[in-house]
Amino acid sequence: MNHRTSTLALALFFSAAPLSWAVETQDYRDAGMALYRAGLYTKALDYFQKAVKADPSDWKAYEDLGDTYAKMDDLSSAREAYGKSLKIHPDNPTLRVLVEKLGGSGKIAPPPSSFVSENEGDVSEPPTLPTATPAPKQFEEVNPVTQKAEPWHEHPGAVSATTTGGGGLHRMNHSRFWIKGELGYTYSRQDDFINGANAYNSQITSNNWTGTTTASNHGLNVGGEIGFLINPYNGIAIGTRVLRGSDYHLDVNYEPGLTQPDFQNEILEPWVVPITLDYYLFLPDATGRFFLSAGVGYYRGTVKVYDDYDLIDNGGNADTINGELTSGNIGFQVGFGREWALSNKWGISVYGRARYVKISNFTGILYNTSGLSGTFGLETSTIDGIMDIDNTYNISAGNSEKYATLDFTGFDVGLALTWYSF
Repeated sequence: MNHRTSTLALALFFSAAPLSWAVETQDYRDAGMALYRAGLYTKALDYFQKAVKADPSDWKAYEDLGDTYAKMDDLSSAREAYGKSLKIHPDNPTLRVLVEKLGGSGKIAPPPSSFVSENEGDVSEPPTLPTATPAPKQFEEVNPVTQKAEPWHEHPGAVSATTTGGGGLHRMNHSRFWIKGELGYTYSRQDDFINGANAYNSQITSNNWTGTTTASNHGLNVGGEIGFLINPYNGIAIGTRVLRGSDYHLDVNYEPGLTQPDFQNEILEPWVVPITLDYYLFLPDATGRFFLSAGVGYYRGTVKVYDDYDLIDNGGNADTINGELTSGNIGFQVGFGREWALSNKWGISVYGRARYVKISNFTGILYNTSGLSGTFGLETSTIDGIMDIDNTYNISAGNSEKYATLDFTGFDVGLALTWYSF
């Protein structure tokens, strides 16, 4: 790409980009100068007018404005702009030479050998000025813009305005807020669940029982969030999700071969519902955006209990116990992903999220078939690692039991559908 093509591309970019997040005088001047160098004087004039309006004390902005008027053969306006520049910054011999050529008066300093622009150190020739009587104006009058462009609306110069917003970015990158729904796979450590199942399977084998105990690291993630865009590159979101881990399932026959053997069928269902606050860093482009996120959340855990057993032959009893054990803790999460625009209002994304959260001290009231109740907790043995439920006074008695931990440290991956509002 040659220099002129690069300059023209930069000029077209600035002509299309909204300046709602770049209202400083220097930004207006840079945009105007890019258009000026590309020969787009009418568009350049608009930005130089904004520059002097943003900072009436910027002498260089007035000089750039005068150069543009001169290129458009509006010598009267050029002389006026140069005069304002000299009034602010009299020590400008090059500009005094231009004023002299325009028919100005006053003390004239000797012209320098070359014209040095103060825009990023570029060296160029001064505008070519006519020596005869100026011809009538032959350019379209530019109406000054009196209202700042809003970042949430399309800029008039944007390409394909039905699908893109300012800066060549898709409109999703200028939405006021978004609502997202997620569905995906979740992986969590669940060390106490996994170790408890393995320990019980060892007991089954060594005692010649039949049956099995299962637990898994895998699960399902369903959730959503509401996000608020600060600018096209930053956002904040509040979310809630349901992380459903795999069951801990114990199904054992303690006296195989008997017509009515002792048995136990115990199911522990782990659920975690986090309420999260996340910061988003967006890397937008014309079709969507990449994103990174980091945040903190309160993770509320629930273990649903169903325990059906018959231990009469071993001197016990038969009963069914059910209910819920609950607890909670603070956790942390980080994420990343890529979002694509489906339309002006809808987008789809793939995401990955890692988290750190461990929840212990699960307690609650469980009920049996007779309607009796008691306070139970989720415990694990410090001797053999077997996990079970027991009365809380046994767990806190300082014996071989301790509270088990629901370890949801892990990650999620999945798909999300997003709706945007402007």
